[in-house]
Amino acid sequence: MRPQIQRHVASQDFGSKAIRHPELGELTFDWDSFYGSGDPDQHLTVWSPAPGSPSEEKLRILSSWIQHPATAENATARRRES
Repeated sequence: MRPQIQRHVASQDFGSKAIRHPELGELTFDWDSFYGSGDPDQHLTVWSPAPGSPSEEKLRILSSWIQHPATAENATARRRES
């Protein structure tokens, strides 16, 4: 961790967790939690799949299922016109 960031972080935890998606199956994520030195009740947790892992590919598939707001607005407008 860079010194500029380290002075703001009181502690750090890390680990991994597997979750089961109903359609894509198991996804495994590594996580890191950073606890701020100014307020120990606040923390930031970052979840990420291992690069090149099956979980990373499944996450890409999930992100492709998201309908972008502009697309959703266009679909709503088309339904109104029908």
